[in-house]
Amino acid sequence: MSKSLESWPWWAKGLIVLVALGGIGYARVRGVASDAMQSLNMVGWADFDHTFVDWNGDIGATNVRIWPWEGDPDIDAIKIERFVIDTPGWGWMLKSAFSFGGSSSLLKNRAARWAAKAAEKANEGSPLEDIPAMPRIHARFENVVFSDYAHQYMLDDSVQGLASGSIFEGEGCGQDIYWTEGELVGNLGLRSPGVNFELDLQATGSESISMLFKLDAPGRSAWRYEANWQAPHDGNLVLIDWEQAKLRDEMWTVEDDGFVAARNTYCAGRDQLTEAQFVDQHVDYLQRRLLNWGLLADPALINAYRAFASTGGRTLTWSAKPIDPVSLDKLYSFSATDMLWMLNANLRVDSDKAVPFKLHVVGDVPYPDSEEIESAPQIRQIVAQAMANLPASALVASAPADAPTEAPNPAVPTMVVSAESTLIGVDGQVPTADKPVIEDVSFDDLAFMVGERVIVRTTMSSTREGELKSFNRAGIRVALRNRAGMELEIPRSTVASVQVVWTKSQTAAAAAAAGGR
Repeated sequence: MSKSLESWPWWAKGLIVLVALGGIGYARVRGVASDAMQSLNMVGWADFDHTFVDWNGDIGATNVRIWPWEGDPDIDAIKIERFVIDTPGWGWMLKSAFSFGGSSSLLKNRAARWAAKAAEKANEGSPLEDIPAMPRIHARFENVVFSDYAHQYMLDDSVQGLASGSIFEGEGCGQDIYWTEGELVGNLGLRSPGVNFELDLQATGSESISMLFKLDAPGRSAWRYEANWQAPHDGNLVLIDWEQAKLRDEMWTVEDDGFVAARNTYCAGRDQLTEAQFVDQHVDYLQRRLLNWGLLADPALINAYRAFASTGGRTLTWSAKPIDPVSLDKLYSFSATDMLWMLNANLRVDSDKAVPFKLHVVGDVPYPDSEEIESAPQIRQIVAQAMANLPASALVASAPADAPTEAPNPAVPTMVVSAESTLIGVDGQVPTADKPVIEDVSFDDLAFMVGERVIVRTTMSSTREGELKSFNRAGIRVALRNRAGMELEIPRSTVASVQVVWTKSQTAAAAAAAGGR
């Protein structure tokens, strides 16, 4: 018969307590890892073999599968060999495990909203738990195999290949619109090391956040997206309201590692073309895809892209630096033309001179309703017709991409008004300070009327009157007459009509005759 617990020596009792505390601590820490992995259910159903905690406090799971709520786990799941989340360390881990310090009410509210969204889609409660502040969110997905569902889901709005790591991967290669893991290995002869994906968000300073998305497909290609945002965050990225964050700059980089040459060789051979002929066909199909969105790439832009698509082992970089930081919800309120102008973007191949990222906004040309796409000759004809319909002024050579940025000149010519002429729409009237003349003008005419008094009626049934302080194609700024010292930004998309209030003749001769009034 064994001794009673009371008769055990003190060191044995202490050892039992330590083992018990260690077991509890291990269970709580593993619980944090499990809860974090369950957050994958916010984007679909997810399961995994087991979770782990590394020696440095990082947490993760192995053999992860994620599939859409309405999908089939056997055929629609994205498979991930290893998923790792970098945590701030063991201090953060212990806070999460034992709730030391607690979470802020803002974080609890954000977690509650996430839980509600996840429960609505998944028909069950979210496993998300309150967690301490995170100044960095860094996650890695290792050896990822994307399902056909994932490829098709990304197809309409994305130009990046998930398995190849390249862009516009299947354009011009017959009926192929994307490449799967099996096709890259079986058809193109590219090795299959798997794809690695990385996400990194960091609070880099006061109201500054850096963002990185990176997909690396060794032996094929790699792309990375880098951006800097302006957003209040108090060091906790979980609390960021991305709808109000403002983009400072962004850059897409595509580095070819064998895919371009393999794709050109395979597709040219299959269609009995030379590789140069296939590249021409590839570019035609690319332009056709842009036409489906109502866009057409400028010839200088196409020439730069052609250099990348013709020769393997090159790097293509698209970068944008908005003139002013802009939130995406505001950016999307403008027309496509104004969005392109506001982004102030350019395209560069290797270290060649960058060219302005110039897309012409044209009438969209949707693809046929049937499943069959047009033939290569038909697509070439559609693109040629769209290019021929562009006005000659649209094809004028652009300024160098690194030249000082200036507001583009409107197509509307400047309006000349004099005492001897008739104002457009204002028969025979000559404006004076005592008897101003009000004239309806187009929005583009305002480029030549900075400093004049204007009356702006908006689509929100409001009227603003004051001095026009600045103009660009995206909007205007007006110093309001009825509110001294207040200037108002008015986006172009909200302008219903504009009038200018003339108080003097607009010619130098008339101004001199009037004493320079």
